[in-house]
This record gives sequence, C-alpha cells and structure tokens, in this order.
Amino acid sequence: TAGTNDTAGTAGTNDTAGTAGTNDTAGTAGTNDTAGTAGLAGAGGTARAGGTADAAPVSGGSRGRGAGGRRAQPEPPGQGRRPAAGDDEAGELVVLHVEDNASNAALVQRVLARRRGIRLLSVPQAGLALELARLHHPDLVLLDLHLPDLPGEELFYRLQGDPEVGAVRVVVLSADATPSRIRRMLALGVEAYLTKPIDVEALLRVIDAQRASWP
Repeated sequence: TAGTNDTAGTAGTNDTAGTAGTNDTAGTAGTNDTAGTAGLAGAGGTARAGGTADAAPVSGGSRGRGAGGRRAQPEPPGQGRRPAAGDDEAGELVVLHVEDNASNAALVQRVLARRRGIRLLSVPQAGLALELARLHHPDLVLLDLHLPDLPGEELFYRLQGDPEVGAVRVVVLSADATPSRIRRMLALGVEAYLTKPIDVEALLRVIDAQRASWP
C-alpha cells in the first residue's frame, strides 16, 4: 500500500498533531504528511490520464427547519435500515475505515479528527469490517481494495448484500489508479474513488459532501 502525505491546512509546516517544525511519521519512519498528489473520482466522474478521475458532487437533501423556525429533528443515520441494539447515537456520522496499512489508518484518523460529529472505526481486515458493520451500522465505509484476507471488491459486495448491515455508502481509498478499475468500481455504485497517496483536501471534500447529503 502506498505511502501517505499530509500538509492540509498550513503551508510550510509539517503536521505532527499540533507541533510545528517536526515531521509526522505516525509511528513509521520515513513518512511525512503532504497533500496534493492523489487522484479523485466521484459518482458520475470520468477517468483522466495518469489513472485519476474527476469527482462529481454527491447529491442529497439537507436538514430543514420546522414550523416556527425551529430545526426539524434529523432522521436516523443509515436511511433504509432498522435501528438495532448497538446503534451509535443519533447525530454522529459513523465511518468505518478498512485499511491494513498502519500509516494510512493513522493519517485518516488525524484527518477525520478535524471534523466534529464523526465516529471513526478502523480495522485492518475484511472479516472484522463485516462484523463491525453488522454491529454499528456505519453510514460510510472507507475501503482499501487490497486487504490481507479478502479483496476489497468482494467486501463491497458482501456489505451491499448483507441485510444486517443495511444501507451503507462506500468510498474507495486505493493505490490502484488503473482507469478501468476506477470506472468499474464507480459503475458498481461506490460514492467516490480516491487514489493513494491520499490527498487530504480531497478526502475532506468527500467527507463533507457525504455529510451534506446525509439524511
């Protein structure tokens, strides 16, 4: 799995969880966080030369206000599924990250920590991901395609077909920038396809788009 870089936010400084002037290795020597090299594909996007693709905005309704100007109560997360024991509190966006590379998992954890109201679950294997998805009913899955126990595409099929999981959106985070693979996964119904090294700003845009369209 490719390395990751992150400089989202302040130019000229490296991200070390708030300490300027030091390199962030997330426990792995030789890796720094620098943004800006990854490709992005979204639903309805088309692949560009070099294995990247453009992302189309994800459509969806926003929360409205009720009579008298008071904000209407949000619907439960995971539209189309039954509430179940173990569901997380209403108002949280539950994100399941399936990634076997510790550096990539740590980077995504730091990036999503910049957004309030997100609960992140991270696992390195497809089998564990399926178990957590059945228990926590995530609203969004960030999926690596190259996992040690099962191909990511197969996990996508199982998530979509498991009645215990319910409705879940999937965004691919993969080092595979092959245009044919990107087109295939978008045609199967993933919300977006991000290539590694992870572009931090692109990831945040996808997360924000998903939250904006979340019921």
